[in-house]
Order: sequence, then structure tokens, then C-alpha cells
Amino acid sequence: MTLQATPPPKTVVVLGVAYGGIGALATLAKLLPAGWRVLGIERSTHAHHVYVFPRFSVLPEHAPRGLVPLVNAVYGGRVTPGPDIKPGKGAADASPGTEHELVRGVVTALTPTSVTFALPIDGEFPADLSGAEKRTVEFEYAVYALGGVLSAPSDAWGGGPGRDVVPGRGSKPGAVGFIRAIHDKIAAARRVLVVGGGALGIQFASDIKAANPEKEVTLLHSRARLLPLYHEELHAAVVKRLAELGVRTVLGERVLQWPERPLDVDGSDKTVTTDKGTTLTADLVLVCTGSKPNTALFEGVDAGAILPNGLIHVEPTLQVAGRRHWFAIGDSADSEGIFAGHESYAQGSCAARNVLRLIETREGREATPLEEYKAGPARIKVSLGINEYVVGTADGATSHDDGPADIHAKLMWSLFGVEDKGDDE
Repeated sequence: MTLQATPPPKTVVVLGVAYGGIGALATLAKLLPAGWRVLGIERSTHAHHVYVFPRFSVLPEHAPRGLVPLVNAVYGGRVTPGPDIKPGKGAADASPGTEHELVRGVVTALTPTSVTFALPIDGEFPADLSGAEKRTVEFEYAVYALGGVLSAPSDAWGGGPGRDVVPGRGSKPGAVGFIRAIHDKIAAARRVLVVGGGALGIQFASDIKAANPEKEVTLLHSRARLLPLYHEELHAAVVKRLAELGVRTVLGERVLQWPERPLDVDGSDKTVTTDKGTTLTADLVLVCTGSKPNTALFEGVDAGAILPNGLIHVEPTLQVAGRRHWFAIGDSADSEGIFAGHESYAQGSCAARNVLRLIETREGREATPLEEYKAGPARIKVSLGINEYVVGTADGATSHDDGPADIHAKLMWSLFGVEDKGDDE
């Protein structure tokens, strides 16, 4: 009697395991049929809860709470209810070799059916990865969840033009060290200029001034109205609170000339010149002008799917246009909805459910039609000092004064299946 070899598992890859990737990874790990596995690839040991980074740059004792352990992400991550999916027979007791996995690596190259990633060198990722061990994995389906390149004051990775690589990047000590380094720069500066009036810039300016009333803090924004996606009451509430704190607000002026190294606090004046001829001088300039889509790697799959704005063009099902086995979510995709963590998570879950439907069809089982992603109502919460915050929607805005110093950062941990056992995890 000849024993037949067990065929190798078929693979779904999830590239990036943060707000969006965890939704895809957890759903697939729970519902993939036998003979399939999900492989998550994430460069950091801990997910970066970047929405609390401005606060923790002012109150660095809370910094560890903004780094979410990924140890339980595969089997413990939260799975939200969705349209019925029928797991294949044997999904609960997969064969050896089909175990789902999350590996730490930096994606270096993509093709339509493969991903190559570099492994860490002595626990971290230096600027030069030429000496790193690399692995290539073939896959049947992929979810692109690599997000965006963050504004420098919140980017605990670094590198790129005018940016130093963050020491220990990709590790929790490296990220905590980065947050503390931003705090030290803020502490050393007497005058701080925040450029960019999105939620990130508003939170930096208000938190810095609330915690350091003696500092000169200016918020500069290119538009006359803050957060225009929401009701005008939100703009009014933010401007009012900034004035109460003593933050100088300059609206409707765009930067034409930047200092060479805005994050350096070295005793020299950092000067910014606007299109209205205004000159602003500070010891520290925090550039909070938004993230940029992290989509350059997708050129190896289909450069034509990348729009002029850098986003990957997706169908309502979150499938990449012209690449039906690829999905793109979050800040990398031109999907419906705002760029926010909760939308990314919902998109990751939706993409995973659609992968499962495609597998059902592929394996000859009755499948439901693919799901079209529908964004929820636009809603935002913006901190305006240590305890104050405002919640804005399309219909209005409400102000509050009961926010905790750590902004309930650890509520995010449960999304990744982590029980709160302290800040040292």
C-alpha cells in the first residue's frame, strides 16, 4: 500500500498586521478551510497604536501602552461578525504543516504570486538590509495592508530623505525610545511650530501647550478650516479650545520654504516661510502634514493599479482592479471611507471574508456573492489637551472634559487578543 504525500498547504498572505491587517489575519486564521494557511508578515514586534503617540510624546511614562504585543494576534485576534461564511470540512483540525503563522519581516519585493521579505538582523532592521536573510513565499491570495508612511513625529521607523533610521526600529524598545526622543526634543524647545491642522497636528499642539503652558506653540494649516470633512462645529470647537490654551493658530497659509532638519533641536532657529509671506521661527518644527501611501512595493505586482495620488485602485469588494486575487485595504487603498484605524480594521475583515468566498468557489462549494465594503458614518475623536477632547461627525460636534491621560490606550490591546498584564509585555 502506497501512502500518498500530503500536498503542501495553499497560502493566503497578509502584508502588515496593524489596524487593518489584524482584521484580515484573525478572520482567516479562524475560518480558512483545511489545506489552507494564512501567513502574516509584520516588521514590528508590537503593533504601533499611532493615534496615542502625540499624547505619549508629551507624557512619555505612558509610552509602553501605545505598543500592542502581537503574541496572540493569529489565534486570539478579534473577529467581528459578518455575512455567513461556511468553513470547509476539517477547518478546526488542520493537517500538520498548515498552521497559521505570523512572521517578523520587512517586505522587500512582490510579484503577482510571491512575496520576498527580509528577516531581522540581531533583533532589528538596520537601514542596510543587504546582509539580511531573505525568504520568498508563493501564495494564492494576498491582502495588502502596509498602510502609509507616517508624518515624522509619529514615524517610529525613520529613514528616507532628511530622516535618521530609528535605533532598534521594529522592536518595542526602539519605538518607546523614539517616543521619548520626541518628548526630549519638545522639552528642550521653547518655541514649537506644528505644521498641519489634521487630527495629528491639533493633538500635538494642544497637548504640548496644555502640559507646558510656558512654551510658545503655533499651529499652521494650509486651509482656512480645520477638519473640513466634518461639521463646521468641530472647527469652531477646536479653534476655541486652542485659543483658551494659548496656542497661536495661523490658517489659510501654505509652507513654501522649510528648514533643512525640522526635528533637530540644536540651538539654531528653524524658519518656515508661507505663501502669504509670513515668516515663522521656532526651535522645533513638527511636520504633521499627513501620511503618504506606502505602495511603492506594489509596482512589482501592477504599477498600473497605482493611482496618481499613490493609492491602489480597488473595486467595491476591495479587490485590486485587474488583480482579482489581490486585496488592498486601509491607507494604501482608494476605498470608500476615511483613513482611520476602525475603517482599516473593518476593511481587513471584509477582505478576508471575500477571500474565503473565492476559496469556496475555487474548491467547488456553493459560495455567496462577494461582499462590497460599506464605510460607516464619518466620526472622529480629537484630544484638545490632557483631559479635554471633542467628537465630531457630519452632523455636529460635542466637547468633553473627562478624558484620561493615557487616552484609554489599552482598549486597543483586546483587538489583538492580548490580556492586559502590565506595560512590560
